Amino acid sequence: MQEVAQVCGIEHIDERSIATGLDDYRPPSGTFLLARQSQTVVGCAGLRALSPGIGEIKRMWIHPEHRGEGLGRALLAALEDCAISMGMGRLMLDTNDALIPAMRLYESSGYLRTERYNDNPDATTFYVKNLSPRRDPAADRL
Repeated sequence: MQEVAQVCGIEHIDERSIATGLDDYRPPSGTFLLARQSQTVVGCAGLRALSPGIGEIKRMWIHPEHRGEGLGRALLAALEDCAISMGMGRLMLDTNDALIPAMRLYESSGYLRTERYNDNPDATTFYVKNLSPRRDPAADRL
């Protein structure tokens, strides 16, 4: 838990507080994914339910030394798959205009800018994406 907290920028906090802060990201209404290289966490992303059928992506982060390797895109796709399996048809997320590479990732992944949907004081840009179940490429060969 301490490792996850550090990755998310949470410092000087006890295990119980960390666990409480991550409750939204636990099944059945959420998930928290880690990207590892060997035994080192190099990225993370969380998904939590906002309301029935709507999820929110939070805590998306890739270690600076590993940016540009496709980890962010892989985490985003995995979260979308998780959302679909949890019955979510729409995902929301917020970011800051200073995070230009993140904004490019979201927009190239089909996220559209939308109106502010939360009171996050650090967020300046908000996105939404309507999900559809992913097709199995093997089914096309049948």
